[in-house]
Amino acid sequence: MGKKLDKKRKEAIAEIKALDSIKRKEISKLLEEKEERESYVDIFQEGDSFGYGFKLGGKDAIILDNQTILRNTLEKVDKGWIGENEIKKLFKYKGNLGDIAPLISRETIKKFYEKDKRKKLVNSKEIYDKVRKEILYYMDFGEQEEITDVLTCWTIATYCYPLFYWFPHILFNAPSSSGKSKAGKIIQELSFRGFELGSSGGVSPAQIFRTLEGNRGTMLIDEFEISNVKDDTQRLVNQILNASAYRDSFVIRAEKVGVTWKSFKFPIFCPKIVCNITGINTTSLSRFIAFKWLKTSTIKGSRKPYTKVNKERFKPIREELYLFMLENWNKIKEIYDILDISSLTKNREEDNWLPLFAIAEFFGEEVKEKLTKYLMNYKELEIQTGDDTEEFFAILLEKAGDKQYISPKKIVDNAIEIAELFSSLKAPQNKVGKILSSFKFESRRYSGRKEYLISEEKVKRIIDLYFPNITTPNNTNTTNATNVTKAHKELKKAK
Repeated sequence: MGKKLDKKRKEAIAEIKALDSIKRKEISKLLEEKEERESYVDIFQEGDSFGYGFKLGGKDAIILDNQTILRNTLEKVDKGWIGENEIKKLFKYKGNLGDIAPLISRETIKKFYEKDKRKKLVNSKEIYDKVRKEILYYMDFGEQEEITDVLTCWTIATYCYPLFYWFPHILFNAPSSSGKSKAGKIIQELSFRGFELGSSGGVSPAQIFRTLEGNRGTMLIDEFEISNVKDDTQRLVNQILNASAYRDSFVIRAEKVGVTWKSFKFPIFCPKIVCNITGINTTSLSRFIAFKWLKTSTIKGSRKPYTKVNKERFKPIREELYLFMLENWNKIKEIYDILDISSLTKNREEDNWLPLFAIAEFFGEEVKEKLTKYLMNYKELEIQTGDDTEEFFAILLEKAGDKQYISPKKIVDNAIEIAELFSSLKAPQNKVGKILSSFKFESRRYSGRKEYLISEEKVKRIIDLYFPNITTPNNTNTTNATNVTKAHKELKKAK
């Protein structure tokens, strides 16, 4: 009896080993294969294919850069299914096209589908100039006109953002009535599938995720102010901003399915624009390219992109950008894959700027020079919450008099309060110089040193625009700026 059992056991073990051998071969083969990445039909890039999604007969369709249209004609009938999903036969994709953001138009698809393969539909220089001029029609950036070129490159890059492993957010940080929301709206209207999330209006966390899942376009978050009260929505948006610049980024959410809870991955990678007054925390800021400017008194300030007539101006430019990218995406990808800007930037900053410099490289040396110029200024731009800039200007207001050129070192030497404020730094004068540069104080070189033109009038203007908590001598609500400075010191102690 024992021998019979031993024989059966050996036979069972042999059978398991034989099956395991087959299973191991299957697993080994799967391990050698490249894991497929799920794509979304509104913007599509896989291998050497690139395209945009649209609706055809109420079902998903894709126009590819080789002028092929793939359709999903699957339909359930009484006896089963008819039609086929041509998209799924070639690509792994998910998600239905949302309807809160504009899609590529039928006219544009027809134009590209029927075009002569040997000819280009879009002149590259002309489309760049159109985007740039449209931004400048509404916005006055003063002496920082190169902001326009950075925004133009970013806007164009949104039409191929899946090509990049990292895509930076945009931050418009400016005082009330300075045009930051208008700038956000302009870039939203020009960018790929722009839509406004409306988090300041009380959108729920569930709505945020469903909106992101169904709309992979450019998301505008206006009036996203940092406050001491952290509700669920603000925490969630912060989490998204921190995590979503990376191509394969996702957030895990638990949702109830029937009577049980299941965890789902929600992809959150897409271009994002944030507008606010209060700034961004240090962690989030490293994911942004940030912009700060003063109010404008020119006629551009009265031009509104929100009206129905003006909104129509953006549509033809969007349609040309679709065509431009279908014709040129592979060249941009080639540039991006070999581009090296390490001489200009390091680490995370390099990640942020690579997509923009890839676009600039495509359009030529003049555009690259504009981006480089802004990048050099951007390194000195600090738009963080909880820094000492406000207190610095409160102190400087006390010390400023008539116009005079003065070096940052002399400012520190002549104001013990400023020296104490930045006492933890090895070179406080460098911090002072960066602040004055970022707020565009006029400067000159004198005896080998950089000096800034300081006046009480200029400091008051900066305070009125950016720091309403500081009272100037013209404001009688509180006694004077010294009291405000003391209040700031007390606040720091409390922290």
